[in-house]
Amino acid sequence: MTLPTDDNAVARRFRIGDVAEIAMNEFGARTIGDLFTGIPSELRLTDLELPTRASNAFARRSITTVADLQDHRIGEIRLWPGIGVGTVRSFVASLVEAAMHEPSASATSTTPADELGASASLAGAADDLRIIATWHTALGLTDQPLLGSALPPGAPEYVIAARSRLEALVAADVLVAWEAEADVADHFDAAFAEFDPRMQRILAERLFADKPNTLDALGQNFDVTRERIRQLETKARSQATALMTGDGIIPSVAEAVRQRIGAALALEDLLASMPALAHDVTIVGRQAWRVLDRLDDAYEIRDGWCAAPTVAAAMDASRETVLALVNSHGVVPVDDITGKLSIAEARIAEWLTACGYRVLEDHVLTRSSNLADLSAAVLSIEGAPMSSVEIHERVGSARTLASLRNQLAVHDRIRRIDRDSWALDEWEFETYGGIRPAIAERVERAGGAIALDELVAEITEKYSVSPNSVITYANTSPYECKKGVVRFADQGPKVRKSPWITRRLYRRVDAWMLRETINADHERGSGFAIPHAFAGVVELGVGDVRNIPSRLGPQALTWNAIQPAFGSIRRFILADGLKAGAEVLLIVGDDGTFDVEELPAMTGDALHDALLLVGAAPTIHPTRARALLARAIGKSDTASVDELAEAYRARGDLEIADLVLGARSALQGIA
Repeated sequence: MTLPTDDNAVARRFRIGDVAEIAMNEFGARTIGDLFTGIPSELRLTDLELPTRASNAFARRSITTVADLQDHRIGEIRLWPGIGVGTVRSFVASLVEAAMHEPSASATSTTPADELGASASLAGAADDLRIIATWHTALGLTDQPLLGSALPPGAPEYVIAARSRLEALVAADVLVAWEAEADVADHFDAAFAEFDPRMQRILAERLFADKPNTLDALGQNFDVTRERIRQLETKARSQATALMTGDGIIPSVAEAVRQRIGAALALEDLLASMPALAHDVTIVGRQAWRVLDRLDDAYEIRDGWCAAPTVAAAMDASRETVLALVNSHGVVPVDDITGKLSIAEARIAEWLTACGYRVLEDHVLTRSSNLADLSAAVLSIEGAPMSSVEIHERVGSARTLASLRNQLAVHDRIRRIDRDSWALDEWEFETYGGIRPAIAERVERAGGAIALDELVAEITEKYSVSPNSVITYANTSPYECKKGVVRFADQGPKVRKSPWITRRLYRRVDAWMLRETINADHERGSGFAIPHAFAGVVELGVGDVRNIPSRLGPQALTWNAIQPAFGSIRRFILADGLKAGAEVLLIVGDDGTFDVEELPAMTGDALHDALLLVGAAPTIHPTRARALLARAIGKSDTASVDELAEAYRARGDLEIADLVLGARSALQGIA
């Protein structure tokens, strides 16, 4: 670098300032030793006219002589905390002046190619600005901005070319290599480099760690107390937080991140717009976005999302907006939400999924936790009746088609309108209850009798059922078909078996209980047949559909086919953690409620296990035990052991019969 030699003191001072400015702007990547080869290395910095801030900064780093500065770069010094641009300019000017007094002051060092290239780009940019300014002036448009607006009309090619060159400039065109590479992560590293090494590690393992280390563990690593680590952490956090204030690069980037995030933003989009945030801050071992996140309370970055003030708060606000727009089935088109959430349109579906909603066919489903609600939502989206197969395909459930049909049959917002066609209740289609009720309706409408051919024609025309099915039902109780005419039979169906002699059906003081073994069909959510006798004790008639209240919501009990049946009990299996093979009691109380109760494991004690299988509380009192076993099947409390065993054997409960005989001594009170 050629140094000024003007004799005039004022001119000399201006020249020194110019050289210092050039050194800062164009040779920031060069070391002090390379730029100022003529200054004696032993020269003490106290002999220079340094600003107080510069003197303090050097003292903190134990830099006392020019030799200590040899390997430092001007650009690096500019990043030191507490040193502004003016301080660095004054310091460099002091070095320039010191170099002027040395014999080799006129020595010229070689300027690297990248620094010359940057200087040339800046000079070219200035020339292009002059070209555009000259054209503006020629047209009398001296107050119009040179950039940011259209060129004045009729601009010649050379003016258009100048404008194009300016608009094509990138950072690397005007910065030297070290400046072009100094992103926010580098600025963090430069700042953290000034921290005590222990504080650096504490920040890395506590504030910036995904799984923070304990104070005790760090204390052991540094051989200090837990309290000392806490003190160092407090100081480190304070110093790190201070980096976010002021006018430097880090505070400016932090503010830009806040503005970019707004209410909510995908982390991927933030990094796409500010790639340097993905770079590592090597001293603390975390990416720059994570460092900013931990230092800035204005927002939170979690699970791939950035949101203010927290991701949870932003999600709550979005849920509130969505719930205000949904229909009675918890459905709202995504288009109705677009513009009401501060989320990029391309990310709305992804964000709403993160909020816990399901997005299906450009609609948001807020109630999709069970198959029935999901089916109602699909019908709402379709806007027309659908078959169970169509609904099953649309919901994409792992549950079986039979399970779906069971759910549809008991849902209070869905109506069956054909053999396998389902509609929302609000559409007010006529309900299809099966062939038997359809026959009853037409027989009643015809005055008590209707021709079989006419009956078959009416029902098959309205519903997708076969003529043979209609004929079969027309010849089955409660109807009879004689000479081609269908009417009600004299008597309806009767329960063919008493509950007292029905296998696995027992009575306790306040309820009837049916013992059932959980199998794969139960786990899949399928309904299952129950004995006619059980239907009789709960007063369920042919064609009836009943929903019995339970702790987990209504339980379906129907008699639409030959056998009465329970609807799915899968929710009880999931709620109680039941497994295939488990023995349970299906309990219908005298108060009209339903429950499922798992039986405890067998113990090998005959009396205990016999009482357990009939749903009675185990007891060792012989009279009490015999009474419980008798009452469970409607026998007298005074029944003998042999009479009880025979009664259980007659009803098919062979296992209990054997247990009763095995417990003979206990039941008779023989020690």
